[in-house]
Amino acid sequence: MKQPKTIKEFKMPNTLVQGYTDNGSDPALAGLSGLALITLVGCLSLVDPKNPGASVNIRFADLLDILQFNKSYSHKVYSHAVTPSSGRAEYLTSRFSPKDVTRLKDSIEQIFQVKCVSFRQDAETRKEEHAHVFDSYEYVYKRGNSVLDLDSFDLPPGLEKVNTCDTCPRPIYKVRDRLSNKVKPPTYFSFRLNSTLVEELKGSRKTKGSTKLSVKIFSLLARLGRERTTIKTLLLILRQTRKDGMFVRCDLKRILGALGFDSSHFSRSCTGLRTLLSRLITEKVVVTFNIDTENNRLKITQNKNWYKEVSL
Repeated sequence: MKQPKTIKEFKMPNTLVQGYTDNGSDPALAGLSGLALITLVGCLSLVDPKNPGASVNIRFADLLDILQFNKSYSHKVYSHAVTPSSGRAEYLTSRFSPKDVTRLKDSIEQIFQVKCVSFRQDAETRKEEHAHVFDSYEYVYKRGNSVLDLDSFDLPPGLEKVNTCDTCPRPIYKVRDRLSNKVKPPTYFSFRLNSTLVEELKGSRKTKGSTKLSVKIFSLLARLGRERTTIKTLLLILRQTRKDGMFVRCDLKRILGALGFDSSHFSRSCTGLRTLLSRLITEKVVVTFNIDTENNRLKITQNKNWYKEVSL
């Protein structure tokens, strides 16, 4: 497996952006947790822009690194003895928290199951389609330099292929040790986007297109907190601002609901949005904003060069 390339910017299909930032258009996407959504964005950052329909292989540690999680979990490591008399040296190192790894795996398996709503325009009609975000997915296991074929009956002795989610619409296959009855951790996971999202990344006609994002969005969200409301607001601004950096909407109450604020408490929601936008000004993503409660209007001016000023 090749190591992930260093990336500066990437594209996100607008079907996913719109579906997540608008509760009414795609409830399945809008219902994703904040961590699941940012995990999906991290996966998209590794899609080959020249061949977006190709399979992508990702190690969990590489994805956590892209998402800017800290290696804050210290543990002891023992080196191998150079000679029988030299003994083994002991030293401390750091790795990702097991809790973060577990949360990431749960988010990935949530993405495995989710569908998105897309529209295909024919000559006369506009057809609504429901397709899984990942057209295909699998956990990959390696023994030595060889990849184990889970569809084969020739797995190494003592190992078996099992579906670890019997209640899920799509099976999630892993390898289990027959003796200990424990599931083995996969080496990495692989996925391929569905055809509609691939066409959007290619910029094909009669699609919604895509939104260009900077890799600095991950460090920004790490500082702001990976909450659903924060991610939705940020994606909404980056997706729908005009070329002059202006974002204007005349449906403030609906926007508050779509962003995850409690629309039944209008004043409190406006205060929450105001606090978040003020923080985005501090982070140099937003220049100015105006929340006009009397006219039900929201106006935001985005800093179009925010990615040049935000630190990693």
